[in-house]
Parts: sequence; structure tokens; C-alpha cells
Amino acid sequence: MFKESKLVDLFDGLNMSLLPNGTTELTKETMQLSTEAVQDAFQKCVDRAKVYVEEEKWESAIAQYRKAIELRPKQTWIYLSLGSLLDGCGARKETGKR
Repeated sequence: MFKESKLVDLFDGLNMSLLPNGTTELTKETMQLSTEAVQDAFQKCVDRAKVYVEEEKWESAIAQYRKAIELRPKQTWIYLSLGSLLDGCGARKETGKR
């Protein structure tokens, strides 16, 4: 489980509101809500990454996959997605494509 400060940092980095009503104080109630918020943020990162891949915005896709990993590090399939993308980026750089 994430430490409270880690959750706040992650959500700040995603420009998302972690807490209701703009408060910055974490309570037991908001920590219970945070599990759902983490899953939602994770899914948004994955969805954004897929869009960036389709648009061939490789660096943005990589950044979104890395944020997703920070949010849900036990989701092993996301590492495979990131690895595949990084492997493909290496091949593109070698051939001069980006």
C-alpha cells in the first residue's frame, strides 16, 4: 500500500484531485476512497498511453506507462507493455524513425 504522501504526489503529478472538496488532509474515509481513485488514475494512464502509442508519441506513452506502474506496481502486464514499447523505440531509433 502507498504511503499517504506518495498518493498525494502521484495524484498531483497527474493533475487529478485525490481528495474531495479540495482538501489536503487525509482521513480514514479519504484513504478508503483512495483505492478507487488509484484504480481510476491507473486506468487513465493506461488509456492515455494507448492513445499516445497510436499517435506515435513514444515519450508521452512511456511516461504514462511509468505512472501506471507507480500506481499499481503489481500489475505485471503493464511492465510487458512498457517493455514492448521501449524495445520498439530502440528499433525505431536504430532505423532513424521516431
